[in-house]
Amino acid sequence: MYPFWHRSLYASSMIFSMFKEVRDELEGRGAEESDLDKVSRGQMGYLVVLVIATAAISTAVYWAFPFVRNLLSGELTGYPYPHLIIGVVGTFLIAGATILYLRRGGEVVVQGIAPTPQGSSD
Repeated sequence: MYPFWHRSLYASSMIFSMFKEVRDELEGRGAEESDLDKVSRGQMGYLVVLVIATAAISTAVYWAFPFVRNLLSGELTGYPYPHLIIGVVGTFLIAGATILYLRRGGEVVVQGIAPTPQGSSD
């Protein structure tokens, strides 16, 4: 398993390239420099949250893996293809999460974090 910083670096570089595309598109549409700065600050905040979440999740998986392996090895030993069972369960979990996300209209609500409206620079 790769260390969490590999995933963080990959996610950061991918997001940076998306940020540049958004900034270039906004510049092409004639956005003001102050608006571009506001968008960039919001994007950097998003990137920081993404990197911290990636590091936290990767660390949790790394620490939990031995316990989960010991727990599941005893439960799944009698089945002929345990990796398929885990894959099917994971697929159903992803499908269920996607359905819930789409039913809520694509809105993700995190307790304690409320979106703040951006003021215009008019």
